Amino acid sequence: MHRPFGISSCASVRALAIAAGLIAAALGSNANAGTIRADRSDSLYRNLATGYPAVGDVLFTESGAGYRGSGTLVAPNWVLTAGHIVDGGSSVSSMTFSLGGITYTANQWIANPNWTGNLATGYDIGLFHLTTPVTSIAPATRYTGTAEKGKVGTFVGFGTTGTGLTGYQNGTSGTKRAGNNTIDVFGSAVGYSDQILLADFDDPNNKDHKNAFGSTSPLDLEYSIAPGDSGGGVFVNFGSGPTLVGVNSFIGALSGRNGDGVTNASYSDVFGATRVTYFNSWIDSIIGGSLASTSADTQLSSGGGGLLSTDDPIVPEPSTFILAALGILGLGLIAWQKKRRWA
Repeated sequence: MHRPFGISSCASVRALAIAAGLIAAALGSNANAGTIRADRSDSLYRNLATGYPAVGDVLFTESGAGYRGSGTLVAPNWVLTAGHIVDGGSSVSSMTFSLGGITYTANQWIANPNWTGNLATGYDIGLFHLTTPVTSIAPATRYTGTAEKGKVGTFVGFGTTGTGLTGYQNGTSGTKRAGNNTIDVFGSAVGYSDQILLADFDDPNNKDHKNAFGSTSPLDLEYSIAPGDSGGGVFVNFGSGPTLVGVNSFIGALSGRNGDGVTNASYSDVFGATRVTYFNSWIDSIIGGSLASTSADTQLSSGGGGLLSTDDPIVPEPSTFILAALGILGLGLIAWQKKRRWA
């Protein structure tokens, strides 16, 4: 379901959003995920991530190229991730999940049946099955309510890093980190599905007053998800500990008075996550049943083992798709997904 990408404009304004996962990264690099405040230490974000042990690193090979994403353990043998990570079907030859210093092999993966590659619909969610159950780390608790808006979310993943001033830097993925952001609005605020949570990366200086949603004042550990964070978890503490409310899906940029028009997870950029609460019944139907006899028309695929090569060059691969222009505070928003190989 990968389609050729393009760039479109809405009136005199142009903006882009890219899926936050599947980024090229050097194997074993000592790096962090997500872009952070330029006036905060990386170590603060790395330390925050330790409080979310159920989020792990996803590596897989599709059509001979290696990719990175993120995922959250939701059952001993099951990981919740983004639909655009697991929609490769039989073209995916291997997939692994690293959690707590242990690497597990996946043998089955499935995207939500309603996932078509259109980010705006809010179906960017999927699951994959581990051949060996995780016994040392408890699965995340999934949210079942609808009160996410206005809450502080913690976004966790293994993607690329940088600061709000620089945006993400290629070749820096592979280490877990987390950051906070207020969940400002649901998707309908910009013409998307309400199965999407949206936030923006507020600039602590805000010299240009660029802000898409809510308050312009950033949180202490404000940040944005970046490529490689797709599939990672979004958590909110409603009073009884971290609860999984979302799955990282995409990032975007606005042009004009509210943004810089550059989709690089810098200050003023926006990002979205798929709301878990809408998919609990579907998740339970998968993780509670046997998939051994599931037919191919359910979008389930199996893959063998194998390791990702460390010799392949970092080369962009144009497996992308584009959405129609959407109005957002009078600005145009285009969304597209981009995969990248990792060495």
